[in-house]
Amino acid sequence: MAYNTIEYLKHGKVNFVFSLTSYDYDNLIKYIRNNPERNIIVKGFLKKLIDKHYRFCFAIIYDMDEYQKETLYILNKYLSFNYLTKEHLLNLLSNTSWGKKYIIDHINEVITKDEDTLNEIFNFIFQNLDNNYDLIKIFYLHENLHLRYLFMTYILEHHPELINVIYDDFTKYLTSVTYQENEQLTFLPTLMDMEDICNLAILAFKNLPDKNIWLSLKEYILANYPENTLAGQLLAYDQIKLSESSYTFKRNPEKINEFNKDADRLFKSSIDAQFTIYHHYSEVVSKTLIEEFGQKIAMFQKPNTDPKWDFTLAGIFDHHLGRKLQSYVEKYLDLSHSKETGYISSGATLSCYRLGDYVIKLIKTKWSYEDVICPNIYLIAKNYEEDYVRDKNGIVVAGLEVQKYLSRPAKNVPSYVFTQFSNELHKLGYYNMDTLINGTCGDNCMLLDTYKDADTRRPENLPTWFKQYPIVLVDRDDIYRLENTHPKHRHNNGY
Repeated sequence: MAYNTIEYLKHGKVNFVFSLTSYDYDNLIKYIRNNPERNIIVKGFLKKLIDKHYRFCFAIIYDMDEYQKETLYILNKYLSFNYLTKEHLLNLLSNTSWGKKYIIDHINEVITKDEDTLNEIFNFIFQNLDNNYDLIKIFYLHENLHLRYLFMTYILEHHPELINVIYDDFTKYLTSVTYQENEQLTFLPTLMDMEDICNLAILAFKNLPDKNIWLSLKEYILANYPENTLAGQLLAYDQIKLSESSYTFKRNPEKINEFNKDADRLFKSSIDAQFTIYHHYSEVVSKTLIEEFGQKIAMFQKPNTDPKWDFTLAGIFDHHLGRKLQSYVEKYLDLSHSKETGYISSGATLSCYRLGDYVIKLIKTKWSYEDVICPNIYLIAKNYEEDYVRDKNGIVVAGLEVQKYLSRPAKNVPSYVFTQFSNELHKLGYYNMDTLINGTCGDNCMLLDTYKDADTRRPENLPTWFKQYPIVLVDRDDIYRLENTHPKHRHNNGY
């Protein structure tokens, strides 16, 4: 079969190409690319197929120097730079005399590629530094600070001995200022992303024998990033490879010792590790700081529960919401007439605490992972604050909500009220997948103090039944639009 198709192509017989299965199509391309008579074969079919089956042609000729003109014709007329995969880019760089210039000319598209592709380009650069200074000049001080971070990261991970060769002073180039000739300086340079610069600092500590660079980076971060992840990264477990398919995780004594040297400042500035430090490393932090932190989280103590193992509260801090939690406590207690605080209840997805005239909910997850988890309508309790952290699948892994504290249960309202509630929810275009009252995790509805507190600009226009029994859903989850018959719901999708 392969012989016949090759002979057909050599002689310009191309019609069969349009009816190939995807399997035969891919194999034919591979066969031609590896064939010693590749150039002869291409000459036989290229003119006939370049406009009719340009993807087939491109897949075969794109890294053949003698077909630069045709390759660029296809790219410019039918495809685009964004069509190029990692393999395409590497073959252009490695196999053609013009590929590097083409990539440089499209550098703005290059930086939108995934990190794996960029790392392969960086790897190409460092295979022959002398011939690739033109690429180094583009990446090492690029105005896109995240791209610059990726380039610095590659060096620290793969060629740490070259960091002081590429950069005269590594710590100078962490902002939009590059100190280049004719650069227009600014009094407020753009700072590198906090997590990026902290990652660089930890890599410098791990991979550079000269700890002065780490110390310089640490001081720079503590001076310019009052909230950072340095402590969390120093105390995190290292992943240790045991085999091709198995890993273990261990604390790194060297990093822990580095944390201990500057525990107070690292604890105060930590955006993600304060809860962990409070429970597991408090002996190296000053007593005053530990006591102050303990007072701030004291109201979140659950009865008969060791606070060390309060995974909901721990998740709030681990996912960078600890400072918001503390700010909400101060804000809403100041706004409240009552100063009463304390634990109310817990469920599968959250823990709820009183905060004066308000409640604050510490979210562990949500059943829904729709882009908009809950609408703002008068039948649902208003959120005064709402912060969600999601994973790569959109699942909520931590969150905070603040609502008005409601003391009136909905258990004893007439049954018709629940019917009216469901009918009105339907009229507004939504349905509810959870119970309203007497569910396995308790009641999801309460009564407002007055219908005037409902989440609407015109409470006077609300239905009479609602004015008499202002019932609202307090659990802002599992509410979906009527047309959404297959909602993003964790139970539906195996999460």
